[in-house]
Amino acid sequence: MSVSTKEKEVQKLIAKEAAKATTIAALPIPILDLVGVVFVQVNMIEKLANIHGISLNGKQKIITTTIISTAVVKLITEFAILLAKKTNINKVFGQSMIEASIVGLSTGIVGEMYHLHFENGGTADNINFDSFIEYIQYQIASDKLSVQNISKQLVGAALPA
Repeated sequence: MSVSTKEKEVQKLIAKEAAKATTIAALPIPILDLVGVVFVQVNMIEKLANIHGISLNGKQKIITTTIISTAVVKLITEFAILLAKKTNINKVFGQSMIEASIVGLSTGIVGEMYHLHFENGGTADNINFDSFIEYIQYQIASDKLSVQNISKQLVGAALPA
């Protein structure tokens, strides 16, 4: 598989799984949304590993890190919703759209982080906080994490198609 074909496949996979997570997060059913997002992210990571030819011996670490990242995103979402209420943005977008947008964005980040980690020879067993820092540095260098790009993604995800 050529690099460009592989990269296109990875980006398509991440976009598809982020869209699934966004849809699930918009459901007003507590706990089910968290379980669904974890399932989508674990499934995405398995597919990314497969694309990179990496064998996943056990899913324990992936499931654990995905649960932790989903819980952190839930806390960030709660903070964003409080901020939205104070600024009346919630009247424009609504709580479920804010949550869905943040979850979709975070799922994309998880996918891209694992992709970069796998691409650089990492495995599911050796992903750690340094992998996250490496991903952030990569994104800053490529300007993907600029405030302008993040706000475009959030607004774009929150607006109806």
